[in-house]
Amino acid sequence: MSFINTIANILDISSAIGNINSFEVTIVTTLPTENIDTHTIYFMANNNNAYDEYMYINNNWELIGSSNIDLSSYLQTTDIADWAKAATKPTYTAAEVGALPDTTVIPDVTGKVNKSGDTMTGDLEFAS
Repeated sequence: MSFINTIANILDISSAIGNINSFEVTIVTTLPTENIDTHTIYFMANNNNAYDEYMYINNNWELIGSSNIDLSSYLQTTDIADWAKAATKPTYTAAEVGALPDTTVIPDVTGKVNKSGDTMTGDLEFAS
């Protein structure tokens, strides 16, 4: 099939799908040869535990999609470190992860600052 014919075929499929106001979905073991409904997407099982999706367009069966899902680029359980799968996780100190130490005092400023519009007023005391 030439490139032009391929493009024309894609446009026919796109146009046929775009002109559907409603459609049916039917699961079949083989594509029908008679009583074909052009407003039906026919799902036919393939060898991948999924379905190929066909429509009858311009007197021909056209494969319009598939329910196959390729998860090969997703994270596999074999790629996850054993510690992450363990019931108990490791613990780290603040210094090991670059956090503030446990002894850091975070000042409580609740109720000590007033905001009016874009202006804040109040008296804050900072430990030296």
